[in-house]
Order: sequence, then C-alpha cells, then structure tokens
Amino acid sequence: MKIAELPKRRRFNNFLLILLIVGLPLLVYATTRVVKYLSNASSDAKPHNIVLTSLTQSAVNIIWTTDKKATGSVILLINGKEKSQYYDKRSNGEYHTHIVTVDGLNSDTPYEFIVVSDGKTYRNSNGKYYSFTTAKMGSMDMPTPAVHYGKVTNVDNLADAIIYVNYTSADGKKYYPLSTICDNNNTWNVDISSLRDVETLSYVETGTKLSAEVIVIHDSEEASVVVDPDITVGSNNKVEGVVVDGSKSVDIDEAVSKLPNSSVIGDSSTEFEYTSSSSSGGNSGGNSGGNSGGNNGGSSSGNSRNNGGSNNGSSRSNSSNSSESSRSSSGNKSGNTSGNSTTTNSTCPEFVELEPFNRTFQVVQNDSLMWKNYFTAEENAIGAKTGKDSLIRTDLSSSGIAFMWVSREKEKAHIEYGITQHNLNTVMYERGYSSESPEFYVHYIVLSDLEADQNYYYQITSGSSVLEAGNFRTLKDIFSRNFDVMSGKVQNLINDAVIVVTVEDKDKNGSTGTSLPISTLVGKEGDWEIDFNGCYTSDEESVFDYTDEDDVVIKVFTDVDVEPYIISVGKMKEKINIDLNKIANTMMEQKTIPQSSDYNLK
Repeated sequence: MKIAELPKRRRFNNFLLILLIVGLPLLVYATTRVVKYLSNASSDAKPHNIVLTSLTQSAVNIIWTTDKKATGSVILLINGKEKSQYYDKRSNGEYHTHIVTVDGLNSDTPYEFIVVSDGKTYRNSNGKYYSFTTAKMGSMDMPTPAVHYGKVTNVDNLADAIIYVNYTSADGKKYYPLSTICDNNNTWNVDISSLRDVETLSYVETGTKLSAEVIVIHDSEEASVVVDPDITVGSNNKVEGVVVDGSKSVDIDEAVSKLPNSSVIGDSSTEFEYTSSSSSGGNSGGNSGGNSGGNNGGSSSGNSRNNGGSNNGSSRSNSSNSSESSRSSSGNKSGNTSGNSTTTNSTCPEFVELEPFNRTFQVVQNDSLMWKNYFTAEENAIGAKTGKDSLIRTDLSSSGIAFMWVSREKEKAHIEYGITQHNLNTVMYERGYSSESPEFYVHYIVLSDLEADQNYYYQITSGSSVLEAGNFRTLKDIFSRNFDVMSGKVQNLINDAVIVVTVEDKDKNGSTGTSLPISTLVGKEGDWEIDFNGCYTSDEESVFDYTDEDDVVIKVFTDVDVEPYIISVGKMKEKINIDLNKIANTMMEQKTIPQSSDYNLK
C-alpha cells in the first residue's frame, strides 16, 4: 500500500512545483497590474516630464504626461498678463500624453505659461510660472526644408502617443528636440531644417552630420527609443527614418533623460488657483491651424497645418469644462474634433451676402522706421472678392478641411458642423481661439480629426451673418505620401494673410490637371511654411504626382488683391520670398506725407 502511494506523492509534488513556476510570475504580474490600476485610479492629473520642443522664432510645442488620462491646455502670459490659451493639438479628448502648439509669437521674446491639466492650473515646484524665450528671426541661412520620417509599430494606442526626435551633431552640439504625432498610417515626420541650437538658438547649418534618437512616448510610464545615425542636413529633401518598435520599451524617465537639459522644464509642479488677468476672461486662445505646422515654425505641425503644424491647433472656450464631450444620436464624437471646439445645436439658415465697401489703411514700406504712405483703396484693390465670393475650401483630406475668406470689416467668425444637417453639434473658432477671439479681415478656420469618407454639414458665421451653409465629404484613406516642404516670407505684409497653393501639370507626366488647394496661415512677421503631404488630385483619389517641370501657383490672400506668384516645382526647395508691392494690383489713389526740412524737430 505504501509503495503504491509514492508515485501519487511525487505527482503531487511535481504539480506544486509546476504551479509555483507558472503561477507565481502570473501572480506577481497580476498584483503589479492591480497596484498600477489602483495607483492610476487614485492619482491626480499633475503634469510630469514637461518638455519644450520644436522651438522657433514664432512657435513652440509644450509636452507633458499625466498618470491618468486628462484634458490639457496652456495659458500663455506676457509680463504676467494673459495673452491666450492653447489646447492639445489632437482633440479635446483625454490623454496620458499631451502636446500643445503655442504659435503666432514674436521672435526673441520671453514668455511665461501655465499648464492646465483636467481643469486645474499648475506652476513649477518653486511656485513660479514656466518660461521660455523664442529664437531670433533667422536670415537666409535657414537650411532647405527636409522631411525626416519613419513609422511606429506595436503600440496599442497611437492616438495617445507622442514622438520626440532628439538630434546631436558629430561635434556634440545639441538641438531643441522636434516633436510630432503619428498619422492614420502610423507614420511620423518632422522638418530637420527647423532645428535650433539649445545654446545659441541659431539654425542648424547645412551639411551638419546628425545622429537622431527617435523616442515614442506610449503613455505616462513607457517609451521606446531607436537611434537613427548618419543624417546630413540639406543633403536631400527626404530623410528616410526608422521603424520604432513599441514592444521594446524603456522607462519614460530614462527616455526623457536623453533630451537636452535646457528643453526639459521638470516633472513636478504646484497646483494653484488662477484667475484670468485678461479682458477676455482667460479664454481667448490661439493655435493657428495646424499644420502647421507643426510645426513647425509653426508647424505647424500645425499644421498646424499651422504654420505650423501642423500643426492644427486646438482650443475651447473654457478650460474648466475641458473634459466635457458630447455625442450625437448618430454617434458623432465631439471629442474626435480639433481641440478648439465647443458643442451646440443649430440648423442651417440661408447665408447673407456682404455689401461692397471702401476702406482706408496705411502701409509701412520698410522693415525699419521710414516714411509711411497712406492709401485710399477701392474694393478692387482690397481683395477683389469679399464675403461669400472670396470663400475657398482648402486642405481637404481624409481627416480635415480648411475654409478661408475675406470680410469687408474686421469681425469674428466660427463654423458649426456635424454629420446631420439639423444637428451641427460642434463649433470651431478661427485660428484656435475661443468665442472671445479677436476680429479679423482674413478668416481661416481648420476642421481636423474628422472621420474618413464621411459627409459633414456645416454653417459658417462671419460677423453677425451666415456666410454659407453647405456640406462636404472627407476623402477616403490615401496611403501614398508627399514629403516636400516649401517655405518663404511675405514682404510688405499689411495685415493677416493666408497662402493658398495648387500644383498645375505642365509636362503631361505624373498627375494631370490641377491639384486640390492646400494652405497655411502666414506668421505675423511674414514667415510661412507649407508641406505637400495633403496635396491631392482633383478627383480626390490619390496624392498629386508632380515633376520638376510642373508649376506651383501661390496665391496670397490678404487685404490687398494680388496676382498669383508662380514658380516651377524644381525651385520650391528654395526659400520663396514674395513682395506684395510687386504683385499687388494698382492702387486707386496715393497720398504721401511731404518732406519737411527740419521734420519739426528742435
């Protein structure tokens, strides 16, 4: 009987051994996950790993992480007074990672800012505002725009991921890292010509040999790092990047420690009660578009396409309700729209035509202080078309569209839109501002984060009148891409301006006809940058395939009516300088201040 029990005991012991070998790691893993879950569930939305990236003379990306998903925005201050509020460039949703493009800034100017996370405001651990200084205005030494791009794999939620690209030269120089987010195809791209030295804030020089660390921040705890060596600035217009495998992760603190010290503000901040010091109640904000670019010297990235970004920026009318979202009965997500949106309900009334007008304005003809010429211009000299006649749709893609028009007077504008005609449940204010936005002559509103191949209804309100009510359909997902970037400066700029670009086939090679228009907002100092990733064929089926012999038609929309500026595709890698004085239509009347012998100076 005892002999028969021995195998049973051995089998039992073996069973216990296997159970310990297999079960103990599972128990440890499960315990860790439970602790992490409970920790996150009880954690607050305090910002960590606050980093300045993509710093230029007119824009910067501010990035941080939170232990729990939260909404995020930045309040920009000048001399302690609120200038504007900017929101996460992806949407008004909640994330572990946060990326806010602050653009439309003056060069070589110190700024302070406050981080708003889940409706609470934060300063640094010393109780002071966070700060940065924009770069000086660059000269013609800016390298030719060159897109560095790659792909991300094995990341479960790329919508909650941010890409840093950290560059170091062969001689040890460090640059402000560039940052971006992935598109619908899991690809990323940045323009290395916008790199700025962290010490001198000067442009990276053409011919510089760089090594890049591509860092993908997955969430508040994990990141992946891949080294991309042997990059030469200005060697070509496309720099093929690397594939970042998200399954090979490191601790986020280790990843952030690779960034230059001057770009990392810190990972601790103090919460405080903030009361708006501006007349707009602290809710006027500004993220132009996108694209800019990101980027971008706006990018632009935002595009905005913002000029950035790139950068398409985001903003809402009140940070205290930043976590609010709504869904229509048909499932349209307000949280899936660009962050500078609020929700409402409306129908689509008929638009009202704007009347002809005259306006008097002044032009400063030189960069330094010189004589001022005063002009009285008839309607034909101030944007031959205004109101509905000037309305242009641009940047139609699988995820967005932009609208541009000129009004006869300075006025506010917004667009209400939705997927059903009588439930326009999302509102977008222009250039990322809230309902307290300033007034403009040239209006530019970008709708982003839309669903692919989806019909949308919209209503444009300019001033107190409805400019247009209609609908559009976003494009299907298009996988082929253009990586060319064109940049330049508008000289003698009078007021706000938007650049609208099309490509026209001239040699019957590649795509035929004319491309769909793409656009970008011109910076306050005349700088602009536009990428051709969204340049599609007029049949809306593919990216426009152009050759060096094709034409790039550039139209500047501003107060003054100007002729199109045309260059060949082969020359668009050069910096494009457009002098409005040379392409503007004839002014009707000109009056000049007479010269005095003593200029009334004693």
